[in-house]
Amino acid sequence: MGFTMKNDCRTLYPHTMLERVSPSYGPESQYLIMNLGPVLRDCIADVVKKRPKDPIEHLAHCLHRHAEVAELLLREKLEAESLQDADRARQQYLEEGKINETSLMEASVSENQETDLLSAEPKFSTSDLSGRGEVETTINPDEMNVDNVSEPSMKDGLSEDEGDH
Repeated sequence: MGFTMKNDCRTLYPHTMLERVSPSYGPESQYLIMNLGPVLRDCIADVVKKRPKDPIEHLAHCLHRHAEVAELLLREKLEAESLQDADRARQQYLEEGKINETSLMEASVSENQETDLLSAEPKFSTSDLSGRGEVETTINPDEMNVDNVSEPSMKDGLSEDEGDH
């Protein structure tokens, strides 16, 4: 038979065999290979390395420890995911709050500007004849309407000297 790289690699590195489970195996065998294979490999390697007096008991303890560690790792992973989800939800809430606050502020500013523009009375500055500075007066919008003003007649605008000619 001789040396074949494929068979010897499977013997030396059983994890390569586990990564490529043959479809010719039944579902039970595939389950055992995928779920127990790596754990058994690690625990048997520990037994070989330590050479305890009772290898079966040592193997049992190793398998039990592995289950506890796997459960602990799973619990830590779930807690980390829940913390990340909570952090993402918090960030999203804060961002939505900022967006809402910004839009509310913009809406109130635009409403205030519209209100100010609609309620503002026109103001004109005229010079004070005494020379003390400017006096601000408010003109009623009705006074600004030129339709209400009667047109001066030609006779009203002419002086007596001009009318005699």
